[in-house]
Amino acid sequence: MTIEKEQIKEVKTVIDNSEKEIKDSEEPKIGVFVCHCGHNIAGTVDVAKVTEHASTLPNVVEAQHYMFMCSKPGVQLLKDAIKEKDVNRTVVASCSKNQHGRTFARTIEEMGLNKHRHQQVNVREFCSWVHQGEKEKATEKATKLVEAGVNRARKLEDIVTKKIPTTKAALVIGGGIAGLRSAHDMAELGIPVYLIEKESTIGGHMTRLNKTFPTNECPQCSISPLTNGVANHPLIELYTNAQVKNVEGTMGNFEVEVEIKPRYVKDNCTSCGECAANCPVEVPSEWDSGMSTRNAIYKAYPQAIP
Repeated sequence: MTIEKEQIKEVKTVIDNSEKEIKDSEEPKIGVFVCHCGHNIAGTVDVAKVTEHASTLPNVVEAQHYMFMCSKPGVQLLKDAIKEKDVNRTVVASCSKNQHGRTFARTIEEMGLNKHRHQQVNVREFCSWVHQGEKEKATEKATKLVEAGVNRARKLEDIVTKKIPTTKAALVIGGGIAGLRSAHDMAELGIPVYLIEKESTIGGHMTRLNKTFPTNECPQCSISPLTNGVANHPLIELYTNAQVKNVEGTMGNFEVEVEIKPRYVKDNCTSCGECAANCPVEVPSEWDSGMSTRNAIYKAYPQAIP
């Protein structure tokens, strides 16, 4: 069996990009901006000395320090440098990239530069906060961090976001509690889901437990509503006794080949249990690690699906 992307309605994920590309041959013109962050950085690091050193580095055409680079006047310094000094790459030595990296990337993007031409250097968490009382050493470290940031900025290239068609569907491998929850939640959001489980029934290890921590609740009481919800959801296609054999393609456009083993049970089975009761063949039971046997045809547990 092969799940083709044509089986599902194809939609387009559109991410627009209006950035101006910089020619590879264009000489890097780097602007360096060191933030005081109040006393968070300037209380430990000599920001003026760091800025002075940065101004001597190759390709640096602008170097400034300011009290709060994330403020409106601070980001205006970047805009002015791009406009007046033709800066095409920026380095901001301040706090974590996770906190204000997007602020500065968005700022240069507004000025027509690719947002990936910005380099953030963390001299707060990586330097001033961990070297309080050691101003000379902290300043030396900050200087080296900024120099490294400038060296990296010099080699930054445009990364252009493109528009690509994608298949709005998901394949979940594994029908345990995590896979069931993932499949159900995505289906509830309107996303078609293929759920692949290698065993004959869904539920995973949780179906083998007697009690669950910390409430000592019966596992079936917790998982049964979920297994039933997944099995009967109109946007979920469930394949048990199945394994993924091959995956090709890229994110949003995967083609997956799935091998489904035969169940040897007809579709009109009513789960009456008569065949299991009269089956003459016994095999080791995987439900108790092979310490006992079960009939060759069986139902894993009373609420098993399918």
